[in-house]
Order: sequence, then C-alpha cells, then structure tokens
Amino acid sequence: MGLAAVPRVAAVAAALVALAACGTPGAESPAADPGCAPYAAYRGHRGSTVTVRSSIRDVESDQLVKAWETFQTCTGITIDYTGRADFEAALPGDVAAGRIPDLALFPQPGLLAAMAHTGRLKPAGKAVAANVARYHPADWQRYGTVDGVLYAAPLDGNVKSFVWYSPKYFAQHGYTVPQTWADLLALSDRIAAAGIKPWCAGIESGGATGWPATDWLEDTLLRTAGPDVYDQWVAHRIPFDDPRVVAAIDRVGNILRDPRYVNGGYGGVDSIATTAFQEGGLPILQHQCALHRQASFYMNWWPANATVAEDGDLYAFYSLVVTAIFTASGVVGLLNLRGLVAEQDREYRVNVVALDRMTTVRSAVGAQLEAVLAYILSDPGFYRDTYAEVITESDRDIDARIAELRALPLPQSEQSGLKAFAATVTMWRTARQAALDAANAGDQRKAASVVLVRSEAIARAVKDRANSFLDQLVEAVADGAREAKANGIRNTQLTAAMLAAGALTAILLAVLTARAISRPLREVVDVLARVARGDLSRRVELDRGDEVGQMGRSLNETLGVLRAAFEEVHHRASHDGLTGLANRALLRERISAARANATQGRPVAMLLIDLDGFKQVNDAYGHNAGDFLLTVVAERLLAGVRAADTVARLRGDEFAVLLDGVESDEAVYLIADRLCTALQEPAAYRPDCIITPRASIGVNLWDGEVPIDALMHDADQAMYAAKTGGKGRVSF
Repeated sequence: MGLAAVPRVAAVAAALVALAACGTPGAESPAADPGCAPYAAYRGHRGSTVTVRSSIRDVESDQLVKAWETFQTCTGITIDYTGRADFEAALPGDVAAGRIPDLALFPQPGLLAAMAHTGRLKPAGKAVAANVARYHPADWQRYGTVDGVLYAAPLDGNVKSFVWYSPKYFAQHGYTVPQTWADLLALSDRIAAAGIKPWCAGIESGGATGWPATDWLEDTLLRTAGPDVYDQWVAHRIPFDDPRVVAAIDRVGNILRDPRYVNGGYGGVDSIATTAFQEGGLPILQHQCALHRQASFYMNWWPANATVAEDGDLYAFYSLVVTAIFTASGVVGLLNLRGLVAEQDREYRVNVVALDRMTTVRSAVGAQLEAVLAYILSDPGFYRDTYAEVITESDRDIDARIAELRALPLPQSEQSGLKAFAATVTMWRTARQAALDAANAGDQRKAASVVLVRSEAIARAVKDRANSFLDQLVEAVADGAREAKANGIRNTQLTAAMLAAGALTAILLAVLTARAISRPLREVVDVLARVARGDLSRRVELDRGDEVGQMGRSLNETLGVLRAAFEEVHHRASHDGLTGLANRALLRERISAARANATQGRPVAMLLIDLDGFKQVNDAYGHNAGDFLLTVVAERLLAGVRAADTVARLRGDEFAVLLDGVESDEAVYLIADRLCTALQEPAAYRPDCIITPRASIGVNLWDGEVPIDALMHDADQAMYAAKTGGKGRVSF
C-alpha cells in the first residue's frame, strides 16, 4: 500500500496580495552575492514583510526559519513567522476577523479544502502551478487542489507509520521487533508483565489537541479497510460511525485505553490528553516505556546526544498490518448474530450521533431565547453587543448541527421530526427579528411585547419541537434494542431448529454445539433486552477464545461505546467544555431547584463575575494564556464555595455563582468579598509570565418571587455597576 504520508502544503491566503505585489517597487536588494542569483525575481521589495503562519513550532520551526535566511538576506524581505499549536482551530477565526496572513502552511488537505470553500484563499499563480506540475506527481498535486483549482504547493511530508523504540533496551531484555499485530500485542503484554507500561503517548497540542490519536486511527483504518474506504472517509462520504471506522477506533483504543499499557512515564490513560505530543515518547530514553507511535518528524524531538540507529538508543519500525478480527464461520447461527450485532451497532451509533447533535441544538436554542430577552432589556453598548454575539453564534451553531442531522441516515419518522423542528426555527427567527428591530429603534416596550406576547407561542413551540425530536431519538435507541432482542430470539430458534434436524448419530454433536452457541446466544439476547429497557450496565460474560467469545467481546465494546456516548452527550449538554463548570442551561435548572429555599426565607443569591482586562491578556499572551486564566478562575471559584452551590461559565470571561441556602445575607456579602480577593491572586502562566487577574462581581439576593431572567438581569446590572465604579470590586 505504500507509506501513509500526509504532506504539508503552502497556500496563499485570500484578501492579501501575493508576494510579487508586496513592498515598494524599485527598492534595491543585495544582489552582489552569487548565492543570491536564485532570488533575482524578488528584487525590488527591500523593506517589505511577508507574514507566514502554521502549526510548525519549537525545534521544527527553528529549522524552517533557518531555511529562508538566505532568501531574506538576498531580497531584503522580512518573513514574519508564527507557529501556533492551535493553528488549525485559530486560522478560520483569524481569517474571518480580518487577521489574514500572506502565506499559511496547512498540515492537512482537509483544512485546505475547508478554507478554500470559504472563498478566502487565492488560487496559486501561474509560476507556482508550473513548478507543481513539473516537480510533483499527480497524487501530490491533488493534495493542494480543491474542486479542480490548485491553491497550494506541496512543501514536505512525514511518514506517519513509525513505532519508536530503543534497540539497546530491546537487546537487554531479549525483545524482538514484532512482525504482526498479534506479535505487537503479545510484546506489550510481555513488557507489562515485567512491571513497565509498554506504551507512552501524548496528544496535547493546544487547539489541535488529539491529532496524534487521529493519525494512528488513519493508519489503522488504511490497513484494515483499504485505501478506497480511507479515501471515502477523508472525503466525508462515510461517517465516523461507519462500522469500518469504528473497528479501527476500537483497535487503537485497545492500546490507548488500556491502563496496563499506558502511559509509561506520565501516569494512566487520562494523562495522554494532558501530555504534550512533543514529550510523549521521551520516557523511552529513561526506560519508563518501550514503544511510542509517532511520525518520522519526531526524530527532531529526541535529544541531540541520542543515537538514532538500528543498534542505537532509538530507532523505529514500521507499524503493522492489522489482521482481520472476525474470520468466516460455517455456523449459521453465529453468522446471523454477527449481522445482527453489526446492524444494531450501526443503528445505535447513528442515533447516538443524532442525540449528540440535537442536544447541542437544544442547548443553543435555550441560550438564544435568553439572549434575545436580555438584548431587549439592555441598553445599547457592551452588554447588548455581547448578547448580539450570542444570538449570532447560536444561530450558526443551530444551522450547523441541523445540517449534520440532515446528513445522517435517519429513519423517515425522525427526518419528519427534524423537518418540523427546522420549520419552527424559521418561524421563530422571523418573530425574533421583529423584536430586535423594535429594540434597535429604541422601542423596548414594543420589543418586549413581541417577545413576551406575540412570539411566546412560537418560542415555546421551538422548545417543544426540540424536546419532541430528542424524545424520538431516545425512543429510537430503545426500539433498536427491542428489535435486536426479537432478532436474537429468532436467531436462537433457527440455530436450535438446524441442530434438531440432524440425524440420530449427530445427537452428541448437536448437544455440544448447542452448549457452544445456543446458550451464548441466549445470554446475548438477555443483555439486549436490558438495553431495550435503558440498562447499559450488563455485559456478555463469555471467557473463551473462539469466535463466539470474540462476538461477545465485540458486543461488549459496542455497549461500552454506547454508554460512554450517552454519558458524554449528557455531560456536554450541561457543562462548559473548557472549564468543566456548569453551563447556562444547568445553571437555570439549579436556580429553579433553589426557588424552594428562597421562598422559605433561606438566603439564595446570584453572583455574576466578569473578568476585567481579559481581552488584553489574549492580545498580549495569546489565546492559550486566556484559556489558562479561565481555568484558574474556575478552580478558584469552586474552591471558594460550598458543594451545595453552583459555579457556571456563561460565555467568554463571564461566570456565575449560585449560593443556595446560605446562613444569612451577611454570609453572602462575605463570600462575594472573599471570591473577589481570591480571584486577584497572581497566576503563573509560565515562569516568566505572571498574570494578575481582576474581576468585577455583581450580587443579587433572590426571594424566589421574581422570574429567573429578572434575577440574572439584576445581577448583571450590579456587575456593570461594579465595573463602572472602578472594577475589581463587588457591587450589591
């Protein structure tokens, strides 16, 4: 099949001129040096600057910058290069905000295609196109081509299929390089039995965190499903929950999710996500792990004094072809069960994905309804602009998720439910716009009337339609389980009938076969029956190494994925992705539950916290520093309240704390002051970078009588008063 290599490609970003149009025409460049002859075409631009952005940083970026030193010297053109860990996530936002580089080095063709479809990339010039056609084969030309248009020239490539190890360590312990996937797992078991976790890994990479695991998945899919399936997957013609993709995910997970195997030198499975990919393989040198899967470029990260050779400190072998997991069987009952489980696995995964997308939509709908009301009640300025951003972002989120739902192979009834919901959203947006127009015209009375009276029924219909569609999806999972149970029973009956049809001389064989197949099938049916009732806790208990045992393990993996998916959907629907705090939807639920305390006279208070100068932190130190600060604030807020209280992140740098049933009003004031003081303690982002946050806090006591929106609004006004009163303070 060849090496699994993905090239980096360089592309000219749209809305800025190409290099030949930069600088001041006629300016002289140092051309006396004969070594400058290749750059003669770029003379006349001395003093110009070209901005270049990519994900290449640290050791690799040093080599990249060194590569164009001669160009800069000969032409007088300065290349302003920035490598960011979150390049892939940040570039679309930077381009949309007008922060557009002259050149960008794309680490994968998929991102290049996505940016090309925005219309913001410039096609390659004639000279670039001629060079690409002359020096690169058709396959490599295709990496930089989108819809028949060449946007980028291939720059370099890395072999993604290496497993790094220490030949010296292997020789000392009698280990040999494995030749098959089974050999690799056997070697892992042998190393683990010796008391060493065989694998070490790291996937942290800022906004691009996770790509090393994706690389491993791509490698495995290419080798288990073949290049045609891989190409379809990359082109988004088959989804992530396609059984072939899922099988590849499971194979990778058998190593990365096994606490016996990972994470040597760093801890357990959880440490993989927090270990920087640059440091993932370094424990090999300390013999704290033995194997690390990473591309050929990882050679740059080994210490300079380490020898990379077949008999050296470090070397790599080519990752192994994963053999087929399930072989053919002549037992009809087992074949039918495989088909049953595969079909149910597909249906579950489609519905789980749909549940995830629709839960996100429902959360966005709730956030938008709140933002519209807050927009109308607020005066023009910062807060109204903030609510406008929430409305715009939630619209974008709703549209994107609905588009993903439409692309899923949903049954007709669910497609109809989705269509009805989308139509209701369109009606709501028409009514909403009338209210926003009235608010913008200064007529808050009319705007409130539109939202609270005329469009109330439509808003309620939007939420009802969303809830109804969610109910459909949940029921679809249960229906699938019930159907699986029925099919399983039929399959068991078929197997029994076939066995009964044997001649008298085959009775002994029939009994043995029944024990080997029919009883396990009945156990599978029992597990599926529990799934139909919503119980995902049971597993098939088959401790055997044959294909029946393999099928049981496959079903167990499916149920594990399903349970994890449901838990993830529930958590994502109610928690902030960065800080892990409650989100706005969960906060409202907690406020509703606190109403009983408030109406009975036990103090309940809402604290709204907004960081002062947060934008300046992002601008000065980057978004990673901003994310760091947000997590520090979250930790300090959690540390400063009781378990019964709720800390939430509402948006951006705005947080909320619900104090539920505190001892007295005075206690509320003390807690607010204590939080304000704690938040302003310095935080070390890096040893050479100390950030001192400040926050303004608005406090509103609640008697349980006024609506939740009014409670939030009054706390917001108090917080605004704290800001205008000098910032870094508490206002009641």
